[in-house]
Amino acid sequence: MFEQRQTIDALAQQGKTPLFFAKNKSIMGIIAVADVVKETSAAAVKELKDMNIDVVMLTGDNKATAKAIGDSCGIYNVVAEVLPQDKEQQVRQLQQSGYRVAMVGDGINDAPALAAANVSVAMSDASDIAKETADITVRGADLTQLAAIRQLSEKLMHRINSNYRFILLLSLIHISEPTRPISI
Repeated sequence: MFEQRQTIDALAQQGKTPLFFAKNKSIMGIIAVADVVKETSAAAVKELKDMNIDVVMLTGDNKATAKAIGDSCGIYNVVAEVLPQDKEQQVRQLQQSGYRVAMVGDGINDAPALAAANVSVAMSDASDIAKETADITVRGADLTQLAAIRQLSEKLMHRINSNYRFILLLSLIHISEPTRPISI
């Protein structure tokens, strides 16, 4: 059993989730599954951090696996072993702490958290319900697009505010202009 425990721990520290095959309450074998961390994920996290955005990873994975995946991407605020129904609660807790939350999700179990977030993003390969729930669906599965979305939204809001100030100025000029009687 000691060797099995070492194998299980080693797999988890590599970011893999061990699955067990048992017969008569005895472990017959262990296989490991892992999400493949995309090459661009660490760069995306760095870009977001450079924009002063706190990155939190919510996952149902066990703590050791989640920590390994988080570490590989530069995410050190990892909340692991979160049940699907608890993801929404985690988002609401962050909001109650004063954060504006952008949630990125891809699965059915992410939908309630996506709905609760201030802004929600689904990747194009996400489940249909995640895409339906999200405010934005990103083409492809490249997380570096998140920084581009943020930059685009900031430019858009700047343009809207500039136009609003211009319209307000024109309205003030029009109001301050003396009215002249029309003679016929």
